[in-house]
Amino acid sequence: MQALHAATKYRDENKYESAQYICLQLLGHNYASIDASIIMLEMAVDLQRPAETNEFCERLLKVSPKQLHAAVALAKAFRTLNKHDAALNVIERALKANPSSCALRHMLATYLIEVNEIDRAETELRTIIRIDSKFMPAYQQLAALDALTEDEIAWLEQVEFNGDDRISTLTSLATVYRRKKNADKEINYLNLAQAELANKTNWQSVDFSDEAQATIDTFNTNFFSKHRQNTENRRQPIFIVGMPRSGSTLTEQILETNKDVEAIGESTLLQCIVQDFCKSKFSGTPFLESATRFEDDDIAQIATDYSNQVSRIYTQAPIFIDKQLNSYMYLGILHLAFPYAKFIHTLRNPLDNCLSCYQQVFDRMEASRSLESLAKMYKAHLNLMDHWKNLLSDRIFTARYEDMISNPRHQSQALFDFCGIPWNEDFLNFYANKTAIKTASLMQVRQPIYSTSVEKWRRYESHLEPVMRVLGLEPNCAGADG
Repeated sequence: MQALHAATKYRDENKYESAQYICLQLLGHNYASIDASIIMLEMAVDLQRPAETNEFCERLLKVSPKQLHAAVALAKAFRTLNKHDAALNVIERALKANPSSCALRHMLATYLIEVNEIDRAETELRTIIRIDSKFMPAYQQLAALDALTEDEIAWLEQVEFNGDDRISTLTSLATVYRRKKNADKEINYLNLAQAELANKTNWQSVDFSDEAQATIDTFNTNFFSKHRQNTENRRQPIFIVGMPRSGSTLTEQILETNKDVEAIGESTLLQCIVQDFCKSKFSGTPFLESATRFEDDDIAQIATDYSNQVSRIYTQAPIFIDKQLNSYMYLGILHLAFPYAKFIHTLRNPLDNCLSCYQQVFDRMEASRSLESLAKMYKAHLNLMDHWKNLLSDRIFTARYEDMISNPRHQSQALFDFCGIPWNEDFLNFYANKTAIKTASLMQVRQPIYSTSVEKWRRYESHLEPVMRVLGLEPNCAGADG
């Protein structure tokens, strides 16, 4: 058991290679294989590796582990794989044996929110608070549902926590004051929450323009003149790319109203396959450097690996949506690998877009720690997308959020036409889609199209100077546009 303790310690310290080495030695031993598989599964989820996540889910299901932490790990893993029914089954079965587990009930509430069963979700969150009045993630979700009482709000403003509980408290209060339309108080709490996250991860601002420019320099007309498209791959993925909070979930939900289209969510599968390929063939050389050495067969292999794993993990549908937004870094390879793919760039007013990202307090989006960093990311992503549109103009559809809001019928028809999918009136009822939604936009896309998120930045103008400065926008720039 000493080896398991060591593996757990390494995992908790984010020393994943050391933890993985120990676990792989233990998988063949009956006394430790289940615990080792749980650790491997948890690491696969942390590292956002879908193939390994799927592998260890299957391994654990074969032995039906009884441990509570196994159920929590499995439920989290199934959720990341978009296997929501499987996640729900694990949670409900585990709750029968562990009815006082706040972690399980919180996961159940999260699932219920994602499938729009709000009343049941609120009931679960209230149950959690009765079990443990200081389980702070429950308050954060109640705040998002606009379900906190005034007494609870007052308590949140007085209570003091450290670490993740403090982040949950600050995020809850920011949400409360957003609902109350008190921009100054909201931004104050957001600044505190983002600062806590920055300290937790030792965050440092990154200049995204260097990587964007390196991508532009690598994937130029000379690169494409040396390669042919992989016409043997007939899959028709739809890649939605762009900034978070740019209307991507709305676009995905509208497309998914067609019964022949399935979504795999914000999967990191493509990035993992590309990185693993570069590691195995080019000794870990970074992607952009490796790309200059790619042969046509290499690109075809990446396409085959991606298609096979999508079929194994997510769906065998010929048309599917991959909404991993930062896949715009890979559009040069995707253009060659999938000649029948469609690329959709979701674009939103930069002030609204950067503000909305900042308001979410994304734990995994390092750029969202400051408005200035978000603006730099927006600018770099826009420069790179302009490059792709200059080279691949007929393959990229620009889905402007404001256009979809102001003229949904016309814009959706253009979107469907571009994707080669028959349009129908049902798209207007996209909000009734029962598919689980895991993104920050889940509450918005459960409603008919509305316009209150357009030019939302005006209420926050005094706080948006960093965004305006980076993007070269003037105050009162009503026409600010991507």
